[in-house]
Amino acid sequence: MYSPLTIANFFIKKGIEFSDPISQTKIQRLVYIAHGWYLALTGDPLINSVVEAWRFGPIIPEIYDAFKAYGNLPLKHVIDNKESINKEVKKLLEVVWNLYGRYSTFFLSNFTHQSNTPWDIVAKEYSYNIPANKDIDDRIIRAYFTSLSKKMSIAGV
Repeated sequence: MYSPLTIANFFIKKGIEFSDPISQTKIQRLVYIAHGWYLALTGDPLINSVVEAWRFGPIIPEIYDAFKAYGNLPLKHVIDNKESINKEVKKLLEVVWNLYGRYSTFFLSNFTHQSNTPWDIVAKEYSYNIPANKDIDDRIIRAYFTSLSKKMSIAGV
């Protein structure tokens, strides 16, 4: 398992590399999606942090806390973090970037808010008035991304 900031740094670097720095909201979505695919493919969590259901979608609090000062401005610097990512995980993150990185924050937010997504399942429990610190169980995330994997292929993983 990795710090969510390590995974966030990977995507921040990709945004910078492609001259299209990404926002905190997009980082949240990409790390969440990578976590979901990793759960589906390996059965193990990618990050050592919880994903919470917040009013506007799935949030990883550690990432929120690290980048909240930026608001929704483009992130042009990584967080100082010396943790390295192994080759297999980098391969998955590259695939996630290639599949989802080109999409707007708005599109990715809509993707994570669709009916019967993990966030939607938790939100429905509370009639979309989600209490603070409500975790999205990794079992729900894994089941969702496993069902997605049956509908599409993650090439190269």
